[in-house]
Amino acid sequence: MFVPSLFSIGTIHQVAGSKAGGLMALLHAYWQHSNIGTLSAMTQWIRSQVRPIIQTENQFIYFCHLVGPLFQRVHTEKPRLVVELVMEIYSLLQIIDQHNPFMSHADLICDLLYHIKYSYMGDVNKDEIEKIVSKLQPTLQTRLRYLASGSSDHPSAGHLSTSMSLVTQ
Repeated sequence: MFVPSLFSIGTIHQVAGSKAGGLMALLHAYWQHSNIGTLSAMTQWIRSQVRPIIQTENQFIYFCHLVGPLFQRVHTEKPRLVVELVMEIYSLLQIIDQHNPFMSHADLICDLLYHIKYSYMGDVNKDEIEKIVSKLQPTLQTRLRYLASGSSDHPSAGHLSTSMSLVTQ
């Protein structure tokens, strides 16, 4: 029968192009159909399963591809979870920064972090983020200087005055 073979792991890997792409497709499907309670356990999964094994910039980028698409949904349904996820991303960034003296995708990573700040976070956890950014390599510190300073210091931040009003209430 055709339908069961459509959902086999081998078929997913073929459609996605690789095992990594297949895993990403499966996790996105699972997380998009999960309830918010299941997604709330994600930060514990990151701490217990992801943090111990992540060491390279490519692993970090792959991880961001896994969790990135969930930000809008989580922000809508449980804004505090966005804050927890973002803090885990910064913790992972600190780990890969220690293991990698040179990052070839630093601009891409910084663009993502700015997007998250100006779309979902605002100045929430500013002090904690500032502590992490101050421990990063000087090149990353320079690129991320507006994350550590107030959002009002950045030239394009005027539109984000109420982004995290739900979180702070």
